[in-house]
Amino acid sequence: MTAAAAVRSNDSLRLRGRSFMAFVLAPALPVTEWLTQFDKWCRNSPNFFAGKPIILDLAGVTLRPKEPNSLLIETPIRSGQSITFPAGDVIVLGSVSSGAEIVAGGSIHVYGALRGRAMAGSTGNTRARIFCSRNEAELISIDGYYRTAEQMDAHLRGRPTQCRLQDRVLSIEALE
Repeated sequence: MTAAAAVRSNDSLRLRGRSFMAFVLAPALPVTEWLTQFDKWCRNSPNFFAGKPIILDLAGVTLRPKEPNSLLIETPIRSGQSITFPAGDVIVLGSVSSGAEIVAGGSIHVYGALRGRAMAGSTGNTRARIFCSRNEAELISIDGYYRTAEQMDAHLRGRPTQCRLQDRVLSIEALE
């Protein structure tokens, strides 16, 4: 006499659950105003959602990126180094050596001597600027408009300056 063995298939799936009704809320933009209106409505009808499940549909809401929009560099930038930050501004607390370069999608701030190359607005930002405590730059550029050291006014060399675009012309001005 042989004993019969129970055989269970491994590809079967057993589900347990129940169906229920839920409120699906989809906020309108701007979300902060929608939430303010929703809070006011809930205060006027405090028991409307009592004991009922709520689903918040955020598919139509774009959240802000968590990545920073500025890069802070607390050391000098040495010759041969290249700093590229297309997401925003670059702030250098030291100097930028000759042969070094900074490329930023936003503005560039150098709290020291700028001797290398500084290229701001690399992603098409025409409002970007370049600030430095001492202008000794080899090249400056904003949104592709550039000037080399030979093309800069001699009286601006070694001084605090601001570089910006004005009517598609690269302007370099003293900051004193």
